[in-house]
Formats: sequence, C-alpha cells, structure tokens
Amino acid sequence: QLARRTAMDGVEFLKLSDTACQHTDAGALAVASVCGPLRVLHFHSKVDAGDEERPARSLSSRALQAVLGAGRAQLVRAVLHGAAVTDAALETLATGCPHLRALWLSCSEQISGSVLESFTRRSR
Repeated sequence: QLARRTAMDGVEFLKLSDTACQHTDAGALAVASVCGPLRVLHFHSKVDAGDEERPARSLSSRALQAVLGAGRAQLVRAVLHGAAVTDAALETLATGCPHLRALWLSCSEQISGSVLESFTRRSR
C-alpha cells in the first residue's frame, strides 16, 4: 500500500522507521522499487546488529541498501539511525549522492572510523 502511494505521488521525502511506524524490510523493498527522485531520507532502525532473532517488524541494512540503490542523485539530506546503517550505506552516499549536503548519523555503531573519515574527505 505504501509503495502504491509512493509511485503515484512522486514522493521526495521518505521516512522509514521500525519503531512507531513499524515498517519492515518487505515494505522498504517495495517502496525502493517505485520511489522517485528522493531529496530527503529518514531511516530509523532499532534492532541491534547482533540480534539473531530480529523481529519481523524491523528494518535491516538490506532495506537501507535497497532504498539507496546505486545512489540517489537528488538526495540532499539523510537522517540515518541504528545498527542497520553500515559502511556500505555510507559509501553509497559518498559515491552515489552528489548533492548530499546534510547527513545526521546516530546510534550507527556499524560504521567504521576509516569509512567515516573517507566520507568526510570526499564530501568537501
């Protein structure tokens, strides 16, 4: 249902959250396949990286990578929260989102210092 609305409305601002909104990987994958030129992305994942019994109603790094794809050329702002945010996501932002001007990372312990440092060098 969310994917259908996204395709019809030409969404530029997308928020996916497995907390209050209870979005799932399946929903994120469906939205990613029809999403237009996003300008703003908010992605909130609450599940711990080492949680083998991940609840069905949660978002993983797979969902974030699907939404980012090979990059979102029009993306100017991203708010990424939680263990689903990985080095791969940050590298996609650095190489595939040339207009990114604002990035907020929180509780993203899966991001390594070296990738974060590389991201900041490329973003200047």
